[in-house]
Amino acid sequence: MLTFDDGPDELVTPLILDVLLQLKARATFFVSMQKVESLDRSSSSSSSRSSSSSSSSSSIGSGSGSSKAGSDLLARMAREGHDVAIRVPTSSSSATTTAAAASAGTTTTTTTTIATVSSLSSIDTHFNSSFHMIASATGKQPVAYRSSSSLSSSSSSSSSGGGGGGGGEAAVTAAAAASMRNVQWSVDSKDGQIKVAADVAQNVLAKAKPG
Repeated sequence: MLTFDDGPDELVTPLILDVLLQLKARATFFVSMQKVESLDRSSSSSSSRSSSSSSSSSSIGSGSGSSKAGSDLLARMAREGHDVAIRVPTSSSSATTTAAAASAGTTTTTTTTIATVSSLSSIDTHFNSSFHMIASATGKQPVAYRSSSSLSSSSSSSSSGGGGGGGGEAAVTAAAAASMRNVQWSVDSKDGQIKVAADVAQNVLAKAKPG
C-alpha cells in the first residue's frame, strides 16, 4: 500500500496526483484537517478579493461559485480512485515535502507544527470533525486513520495506537467506536531528509516487500 501523510499541500499534492494518474496507481492519503481548512480559508479569501475587485466590470463568469482548494483536492483524490483517511495530529513538528523543482528531480521540506492532541475528548472532537470533513468533500466515509508510530518502531500490532506523543491510546479508543482501522507504515520514504527523487525511490524500493 502506498500512502501519503499530512497533506494536502497546494503545490505538491496536485503533482503527486498527476503522477499517480499517469501510472494508473492508487494510494491512501492521510490528510490533516487543519491543512484542509487552511487551504479552504485561503482560497475562499482569494476568491472573495478577486470577486470584489472585478465587481465593477463585466459579470460574465460570475457563476464560478466559491473555491475551496483543500476540499477540492480531497474530492479529486476520491474521484481518481484513491482512499482519503484521517491523520491524527501529534505534539511534534512534522516535516512535509514541498516541490521546489519537480523537473529537476529534487524536493525541499518545510516544517509545520501540528496541534497537540492528547486527551480523549480532543481526539473525539478531531475524529468527528475530520470524519465529516472527508465525507462531505469526497462523498465517502473514511474507514482508516494513522497515528504517530510506525510498524517498525512499535512492538504492538497495526491495530494498536501509536506512540510518539499525541494520539496514542486515546486515538485508538475514539477510532474503535467508529470501527476505523489504524494503518501504520513499514517503510519510511525519508523524503524529508533525502533531497534527490531517485534516491528517495531507491530507499523505498530497497525495503518494500510484497503484500
